[in-house]
Amino acid sequence: MVMTKRKNEIAERINVLNSNIEVFENQINEINKDRTNQYLKTIKDIFKSVPKTGIVCGYDVIFKFKMMDNGRLTEYFTLYVNEKDWREEEFNQIQTSFYGTTSSSEFELDRMINLGIIGKLIRENKENILSKLNNIRESLKDQISNLHTEKSSLNDERKELEAELEVIRQNEMFEKAKSEGITFEKPRSLQVKVDYKIWSCLGFKILSMTPTGKSATIEATYKAFDEVNSYVVKNVRMNYLNEYLR
Repeated sequence: MVMTKRKNEIAERINVLNSNIEVFENQINEINKDRTNQYLKTIKDIFKSVPKTGIVCGYDVIFKFKMMDNGRLTEYFTLYVNEKDWREEEFNQIQTSFYGTTSSSEFELDRMINLGIIGKLIRENKENILSKLNNIRESLKDQISNLHTEKSSLNDERKELEAELEVIRQNEMFEKAKSEGITFEKPRSLQVKVDYKIWSCLGFKILSMTPTGKSATIEATYKAFDEVNSYVVKNVRMNYLNEYLR
């Protein structure tokens, strides 16, 4: 009865924690979305003179430049803003990516023209781009960090409660194995010795324990040729049986 009450308390607390964690996750996602939108607006403002081009944010600070090609929006250039070293906390590097091809299409001519314009704008605005994006990042850093800390604390509590719940459940299964026995949902192998398994086992019951509690005598029920038989095995290591008590 005491264990049942504790299980209910843990389950209720985990439900509360799950709800609160979801709230923090939603808040973090909203802030990240807002930050990405601010990044994108900054890049669009700086590169607004590039003709026929739309810019989308691929992931946080990856910006994809696109133009129409035969009725399809096609990516032709990617701008990456990042850190030279993952341990650094400021953007200090701009990288570019674009493809080379052999073609006579108008789209490729427009792309070549645009790449020249983009290259010139990057050279002229590199420090401005890094500064503006770093300012956006810095303005939201503490808020995001605090939310992650709160979420992490709740996650830690949830893991502890889940571990406690698992211990209670294993203890209940152990007591059941000693009193009425464990019945498997379907026949399976039961490891009882290093080099011996009972095949097509239907379940087992713990008959007694050694003084150390490390081994047990069990009665295993198994099916052979459509007949149900039982088999008593002594000194079965509990580390074999614990797998079936989870």
